[in-house]
Amino acid sequence: MTGLVRKAAVLAACGVFFGAAVAFAGVPSPGNSTIPLRINLVGFDIGSGLAGGGASGATVSVTVRDLANNPIPNSSVVLDFSGCTSDTRIDDTQAYDVVLAEEFSRIGDPSATATHMSVICGTKSVLALTDGAGVATFAVVGGGYGVAGAAHAAGAGKVWADGVLLGNTGVGTYDQNGVGGVTGADLSRWLGDFVSLTNPDRSDYNGVGGVTGADLSLWLGVFVSLASNASSASYCL
Repeated sequence: MTGLVRKAAVLAACGVFFGAAVAFAGVPSPGNSTIPLRINLVGFDIGSGLAGGGASGATVSVTVRDLANNPIPNSSVVLDFSGCTSDTRIDDTQAYDVVLAEEFSRIGDPSATATHMSVICGTKSVLALTDGAGVATFAVVGGGYGVAGAAHAAGAGKVWADGVLLGNTGVGTYDQNGVGGVTGADLSRWLGDFVSLTNPDRSDYNGVGGVTGADLSLWLGVFVSLASNASSASYCL
């Protein structure tokens, strides 16, 4: 009898673990998923209508996996900028992001590289679904305000998948004043952050060592590329 009881207990335990595994299948796992360390908002090219996704930190991918490390297709991934609104705004349509600029230039066929993103202005968020490999890719158009505003906290951006918080991320802005694309006026704003020695996250494009000359180099790359020569026509308020 003791042996039968022991076997029954083992089978019952296996049933519990199997049931738990089934229950968590398809549920995003923060530990197994991959999110960007930071997201840098860009303008768009008024000639092509494409986001300046070639800028450092502009095109980002989120890979969603479950507890068993399986990729989750069609997972709803949300980039949440609600913690950054003191100095950062996102475009209210993201119509310019339907085709990522660097993918378009590489392949030359917009229909082959289309990625649909939806804006949820109420929560200052951008949403996209993962593909068959569990990957969602974004390039988000956004900018700052005419008056800089208080700097948002480092890591104020959030990444969600199917309602599960995958983690926090930094958020930078190349188009610092949110008008006219990336211009000398934005450089002036960046220099103000640099000399302040307060290292605001909006100007720390590489996320390393605060606001430094390395970030200036990244900003200059965006400026000379002319891929962010226009700003959003309207922002989420």
